[in-house]
Amino acid sequence: MRDVGVNVIRFHYETVQGARVGAQGAAMGRQLYLKSIRYTAASPASGHPEDPAYEVRLLRDADITPAPTPRRDVVVDARGGFLQVTSDLLRRIEIWYGAPNADESPRTYNILSRAWNLHYVEGEFGKSLLKSVDQVGSDGAVLAYLRRLLVDGGPTATALFGSLYATTVASLADLEAAGVLRPTADGSMPVIANAESPTSTLAVANVSAARTSGSARTAATACSGTVPCAAPRRM
Repeated sequence: MRDVGVNVIRFHYETVQGARVGAQGAAMGRQLYLKSIRYTAASPASGHPEDPAYEVRLLRDADITPAPTPRRDVVVDARGGFLQVTSDLLRRIEIWYGAPNADESPRTYNILSRAWNLHYVEGEFGKSLLKSVDQVGSDGAVLAYLRRLLVDGGPTATALFGSLYATTVASLADLEAAGVLRPTADGSMPVIANAESPTSTLAVANVSAARTSGSARTAATACSGTVPCAAPRRM
């Protein structure tokens, strides 16, 4: 695949036999798993080797040490006319950087840039549910501000988003008091105070659902004369 900037992206897949099917735990069927992605490669039109700078690795059960507990809810699907069996879960995503070689020979991807560890719990009827995600830095340490951010709205997520909400409410109140923002006619959203016309008015945040006391504001960002808005990209 090639984007508009002529960067080539290649997707690499792996065919794996299905396992633990049925009460007997039979090995049958197969699944085509995305194994890795290499991106920012040069276009053939450049006259140079592709030489992608980054490699994304998607690690499943067999790639993790120690091996995680296998999923109980093996997915079996034959709608395509063949037996498709999904026995593994995605456990970790890694982004590796490879330094370029002077002779443009293939890179060795040995510098970890970022990684994400995916944690699961078993829900009703043995279904595997994503519980949390850890973002890991290049030093292998879990980044504190995203440590175990609970997808199911647990206490960690509640505390994090509660803090972001409170900070944003205070910031928007300060901007409104300074005259940078003003409410719209119906009071539903603050806008840039110096907008030249109704068509150039920039909405900052829709707060109609959060106006419990008449002063609440939700998290938002705005573009101004010094911070231009990004134009839509044609794909």
